[in-house]
Amino acid sequence: MIRNFCDGMNFPHLHWISYGNSRNDFEIGDDGRKITLIRKSGSNIFVSAYSKESFPLKTVSYFEVQYTMPTKGRTFTLKDQIKIGVCMNVENELSNAFSDHSNGWAFYPYDSALRHQSSGSGIKYGKEIKNGGTIGVIVDTLNGEISFCIDGENFGVAFKEEAFINNKLYAAIAVLEIGTCFELATLADKLWERRKGIIYARMICRLPIFRRLPDGIFREITHYL
Repeated sequence: MIRNFCDGMNFPHLHWISYGNSRNDFEIGDDGRKITLIRKSGSNIFVSAYSKESFPLKTVSYFEVQYTMPTKGRTFTLKDQIKIGVCMNVENELSNAFSDHSNGWAFYPYDSALRHQSSGSGIKYGKEIKNGGTIGVIVDTLNGEISFCIDGENFGVAFKEEAFINNKLYAAIAVLEIGTCFELATLADKLWERRKGIIYARMICRLPIFRRLPDGIFREITHYL
């Protein structure tokens, strides 16, 4: 299943960046992969951050964000106030949530809905998420489509636009609750970790203690490596 999902897909290694008025609202980790909202004021206003890198054209890319909500001091305790998706022209330093504007497209788990050029309305999509989760985004610049995966479940095409085919797109998040943390993790990262684990397991299986196991048990252990 992993192999079928990966075939022909691009897994960019992205890094977060914030612009303009929101520059001091976020704390970005040393490797650029983790970002946390640390804003000191204006807690009822969304602010946005983006990837430094754009997605390549004429290909299908996938990125994944794992996010956690603050454990205390939340304004909205029942659902998660985050938006995730893509945007164009981040140089314009979009204010508020990136999806409030014509250049932003997002999934909004608080309302299990999509957002584009609106802060308050959009078609129903996906499912609600509470207390953090993992959201994957499939960016198809071949066919001009954006799809979302929620905790591993693909909910199909969310947006289809000609503009996705010929324009630079960037990963984007918008967040409301101070202390919310986002970490980028592509499937390529996971596959590399899995590969390292398999290589290590194969090395372990060469140790004499494993070779002394009955042949049937040894074959069962090594069958999946």
